[in-house]
Amino acid sequence: MEVSLLICKFLNEVEPWYLGLQNQQLGAQARSDYRYYAFRRAKYHVLVGHLVTPTTDPGDYEVEANGKLALSSGGEVNLKPGVHFKPGSDIHIFIEYDNCSNKVREEGDDIYTDHISEVKKADNQQQSALQPNKAEKIRLFPNPNGGSFTLQLPENILSGNISISDISGKVVYRGEVREKQTIIQLNLDKGIYYLRFSNQTKVQTIQFLVQ
Repeated sequence: MEVSLLICKFLNEVEPWYLGLQNQQLGAQARSDYRYYAFRRAKYHVLVGHLVTPTTDPGDYEVEANGKLALSSGGEVNLKPGVHFKPGSDIHIFIEYDNCSNKVREEGDDIYTDHISEVKKADNQQQSALQPNKAEKIRLFPNPNGGSFTLQLPENILSGNISISDISGKVVYRGEVREKQTIIQLNLDKGIYYLRFSNQTKVQTIQFLVQ
């Protein structure tokens, strides 16, 4: 077995289904002119707040101006009282789970670790190998939109389930698509949303903006 596959298998076995984060400060640590990064994820649920887990002492979860935090979950990400994102902090929340850590994200070429660290860049060859073929991707258009949009499936996908979450991780819509093009009309507040498509062979998350 290749080393990369062995590492991937190990990570998928030890990563939690539920992750509670509390009593931590990210950023403004040793040097205020450095940016500190953290990527935390769970298979189904990430919960952040003052008192969300018995495994550590209660306390607020703070991200300072020089902190960058990415939270990822295959189900929900919930922010409870006691979460403080200071002005200048860089926060990313993703409703997805790709079954292997440290993959290059479709939106960029940053590789995150599950610890506070610097971001490293992937070379173009590695990035191309990890990104899906554009012909196999699900499309959402127009983006931005006003709450009404079209979801287009590729030729090799017949149907699937979708859920739409806001930036806090709250699911605002669930449904099923069975056509190559499905028009979805929702009454959504302005902001960033994440559409998650899943079936037996594919999982894809699309970020879109309602304005």
